[in-house]
Amino acid sequence: MNREYGKIKKKIETLLPLESTLKEARNIENVQTLIKNKGNSLENISEEELKLAKII
Repeated sequence: MNREYGKIKKKIETLLPLESTLKEARNIENVQTLIKNKGNSLENISEEELKLAKII
């Protein structure tokens, strides 16, 4: 049982960086969509909108 647990733990360690990369990609995609919807300018985006895009 411990042997299988060790294998699972090693697999999780290799997958977690992938998960964080996917989260960052989603954040970038959300910010890009917000910029596109606001007229392709960062000047038209409030701080609150930018924070929400990063959270979602």
